[in-house]
Amino acid sequence: MKGLAEFICRGRSQAVLIIAVFALLALAILPLFPLIVISGAALALVTLSNNLNTTLVVFGIAFGLCVLLLTPIGLVKQSYILLMFWIPIVIGAEVLRRSKNLALALLTLLMLVSAAVVAFLAVVSDPIALWYKVFGVLQQIPELASQVQLSQEQIDIVVVVMTGFVASTSLLLIATCLLLGRWWQGRLVNPGGFQREFNSLNLGKVLSAVAVVLIVAATLFGTQLLIALSAVFVVIFLFQGLAVIHAFTANQVKLKIWLVVFYVVMLIVKELLLMVSLFGIVDCWLDCRRRWLPRYQ
Repeated sequence: MKGLAEFICRGRSQAVLIIAVFALLALAILPLFPLIVISGAALALVTLSNNLNTTLVVFGIAFGLCVLLLTPIGLVKQSYILLMFWIPIVIGAEVLRRSKNLALALLTLLMLVSAAVVAFLAVVSDPIALWYKVFGVLQQIPELASQVQLSQEQIDIVVVVMTGFVASTSLLLIATCLLLGRWWQGRLVNPGGFQREFNSLNLGKVLSAVAVVLIVAATLFGTQLLIALSAVFVVIFLFQGLAVIHAFTANQVKLKIWLVVFYVVMLIVKELLLMVSLFGIVDCWLDCRRRWLPRYQ
C-alpha cells in the first residue's frame, strides 16, 4: 500500500492514472465496485498533499478521462456517481488539510450527506415509488438478481429505509476513502501520526446528543427524513467507536491479532456495526480513553 501511495504522489499523471483506472474498473465491472474506495482514497491523498489548484486539475483530468472511456460502452451516466462520490472527498480532505482536525473533516462529510438527503427528499415527491422502480431495474441485472432475492413483502419494507441506506452507505464509503488517504499520507510523511490522530478521535457531546434525538424521533415517527438522517448520524459514530477500540489495542500485538478477527466478524455480522456505532455515541459522554488509558489523561 505504501508503494501505491508513493506512486500516486510522484506527479499528476500518476495520480490521474490510479484515480481513473480504479474508478473505471469499479464502474464497468460490477463485482469490482469496491475498488472505487482505492480511487477515492487516491484522490483524498492528492488533496491532502497538494494545494487546491493541483487537486482540481487532477480531479478534472481524471473525471474527463473516465467520461471519455465510459461513453463508448454506454456507461456515461455512471460518471454522475463519480461526481457525487469524489466531490465530498475533495471537500472533506481539503478541510482536513487546512484544519488538521479529523473530527471537523468527518463532521463536514456528515453535513454534506445530510444536506444531500434533505435536497433529495425535497426534490423527489414520492421517494418510495422511485425506489420501487429502482428495484425493478436491479432485478433485471443477472449478477444482482442471483445474489439478492427478496419477496414483495421484504421489498415493501426495504423501500421505506432505502434513502437512509443509500445515504449512510455513501457516507461510510466516502469517510473510509478519506481515512485511507490520510493513512497513506501518514505512512509517507509522518509514520505513526495517523494512528495517534485516529485513536484520539472524538466527535463531541453535542453531535452525539443530536444523534440520540434523531434515533428516538425516527423510532417514534418513522418518516423518510428522520430515518435517513438518523442512519447517517449512526454511521459517523461508527468511526468513533472504532477509534476507541483501536486506542485500547494500540501497541499490544496480541490484541491487534484479535482486532483483525473483530473486523472480519464485523463484516459478517452487520448488527455489530450498529453496536460499535452506539458505543461511539456513548463514548462521547463516558470518555473511555481518558477514563482508563493513562496516555489520554
